[in-house]
Amino acid sequence: IGSRRLKSQRVMEAINIVLEELENFGDVQSAKVVHMLLSQIRLLCASHGEDGESCEVDANPLEEAPFRLLDLVPKIWWVIARMSLVATTALDGGQIGTRDEFKDYLIAELCALQWPRFMAVKFGALFKELDLSEGQATKCMIKMLHVLRSTSRLQEMPPLIYQLIGLASKGNRALALQGITSHFSELEKR
Repeated sequence: IGSRRLKSQRVMEAINIVLEELENFGDVQSAKVVHMLLSQIRLLCASHGEDGESCEVDANPLEEAPFRLLDLVPKIWWVIARMSLVATTALDGGQIGTRDEFKDYLIAELCALQWPRFMAVKFGALFKELDLSEGQATKCMIKMLHVLRSTSRLQEMPPLIYQLIGLASKGNRALALQGITSHFSELEKR
């Protein structure tokens, strides 16, 4: 009896093969791979919605399996950093001409997504892994604070706060602390 693999596992295997070959790709091919992976992440988040399952420890591993795509973002970041010529187009039709603009675009796209609640901590951990500029870290922190404010379950807050504090080490500590304390002040008023 042959083993049946989930479709998401096959997709991940194919993507990993492509990523292994990225070093041999030119800048145009690399940009296309980045856009393809970003569109897959976008579709994945849209299919789960913001009100996805809880981010509790016992979250369904089959639910999270497709989100292994996020594990590829540091590799995408590396691909963008090594590109010598960036000439690509954003979804809105705007031109991206530098590595920093491409990185800004990637962060903006990831922060614009409606993250399933059970994956918010994974996004936070991902942002901590990247070599973000202060502006990029601030954008990520604002998104994480939005997620924290929209979280109603107390048991989901500690891991989000942990990720926020870690992200604050990349810059703008005051924003993180102010956002966390104002959130708890609002909770006390309820």
